[in-house]
Amino acid sequence: MQFQDKLFSLRKRQGMTQAELSEAINVSRQAISKWEMGTAVPDVSNMLALSKVFHVSVDYLVNDEMENESDAPVVRATAAVFKINYQYILLRVIVAIGITAVVAIVGIISHSFASMIICLLIIGFIFLLHSVFRLLMLFFSNRRH
Repeated sequence: MQFQDKLFSLRKRQGMTQAELSEAINVSRQAISKWEMGTAVPDVSNMLALSKVFHVSVDYLVNDEMENESDAPVVRATAAVFKINYQYILLRVIVAIGITAVVAIVGIISHSFASMIICLLIIGFIFLLHSVFRLLMLFFSNRRH
């Protein structure tokens, strides 16, 4: 379905006239008419405004292969996801500080600076491997979708 057909359908579904839609996104009624006839295309800011008015993604509006909004790929970053990521990072930092403190205490008690440095390097390498493994898992899980 092409953009002009989607725009017309969405406007009618909302029960809006061209004049009402033009007021909602601050353009002329003639602009709406041209978009619906396919003789003009809205710019990016107007496309974003249309997506907000109709509660659809810009991707849905511009991609002619999408027949309805459910065809659009779901890409949503919620506050909960970010909170989990920050908690995970904070936990890793706390664990790293704790391990560093333990290794430092062991090094001080054993009077061996070299063993303390080696332990820190090993722990750092383990954290690095864990991060690389996690990134690879994310990369390959996204390729399947």
